[in-house]
Amino acid sequence: LMQKSISISGIVTRSGFKNRSKSNLYGIGSIFAEVQFTDVVGIGLDYVPHSLDTETTENVQTDGGSSVTNTVQVDFENLATLYATLQIPALEGLYAKVGYVQVDVITNENLATGGAYGDTELDGYTLGLGYQRDIQNDTFVRVEANYMELDGASLTNQNDSTKSVTADGITGYGARLSIGKSF
Repeated sequence: LMQKSISISGIVTRSGFKNRSKSNLYGIGSIFAEVQFTDVVGIGLDYVPHSLDTETTENVQTDGGSSVTNTVQVDFENLATLYATLQIPALEGLYAKVGYVQVDVITNENLATGGAYGDTELDGYTLGLGYQRDIQNDTFVRVEANYMELDGASLTNQNDSTKSVTADGITGYGARLSIGKSF
């Protein structure tokens, strides 16, 4: 069982509108499995079994005296990280981590035009530095600081190809506390 906290920030651009930057703090849980190949190198998979949901953003537009309201909300689902750890033998318990990150981005919009932007998948990388201490009965505890960066994506409105949404500059800083059992 693992808990982690991550701050995700990025810039979302919609054609014809101002750029908006948003930063959120999430407390999330994940599960992981790891294989230690040597005393120094390990490979693992970390998975978040729930979605990370953004707040709903509302945009009211007035055209010729009538107003329409557009809303958008985004879910990040199936966040998975394939990673490698490297124990630093000179500093017992200290390790470095590098990984490949992949997440599904689900857009939930309600546009007055009836259009939609569709969903996409983002990928990127993570880097971390942590400390592991063995406790008893093959149980361990870890404390880790990490950084994550995701590639951007641009989605075109399905009803109007002149309108698009771009998510770019998505980064995250995190700290995590992990408790695990070796088999």
